[in-house]
Amino acid sequence: DPETASVPECETYNLVQNFLADMLIRRASEADISPGSQEFAVVRFIIDGVLDVRPQMSLIESDMLIQALKAVSALDPEERRRPQEGLLSLDFAGKQVEIGVTTTGSTGGQRMQFRTMHEALRTNIKELGMTANILKSINTMSNGHSGLIIVSGRVGSGVTSTLYSILRNMDVYTRRLVT
Repeated sequence: DPETASVPECETYNLVQNFLADMLIRRASEADISPGSQEFAVVRFIIDGVLDVRPQMSLIESDMLIQALKAVSALDPEERRRPQEGLLSLDFAGKQVEIGVTTTGSTGGQRMQFRTMHEALRTNIKELGMTANILKSINTMSNGHSGLIIVSGRVGSGVTSTLYSILRNMDVYTRRLVT
């Protein structure tokens, strides 16, 4: 309850909300918070297969964030050394999002990694972050009567999401599709 929460609880709540919103708004498929020095933690996102280093946060903030996320991911907040895996489920912009959470301990502090699940469920190709020229090219190719579309990329770059969204826009009953 926000009215009865203490100042540290409100700060932690805001920290969690801001981190998760930043991760999801930027369409990060993976995120990582790890101790970088004695004072700061390094925050990294993987967006469309590309590493994006975010602004650092203090170790105190990262510990508050990790402890709060452990609690809502059904992990043991007291365990700081052994690896743990959990699942965080939330509603974001009217859609249900599941995030796999992994924690490990190190000599510098705790590390937490995140991986958004079910990225392939994004079936609208316009939501994938492509430029207008690329969208036009894909639509032209996918609406053609014959041809071959090859989608390739490294793990986490959105290959499956792209293929699913292209297939969702095609009439599979009137066309012969081979995947």
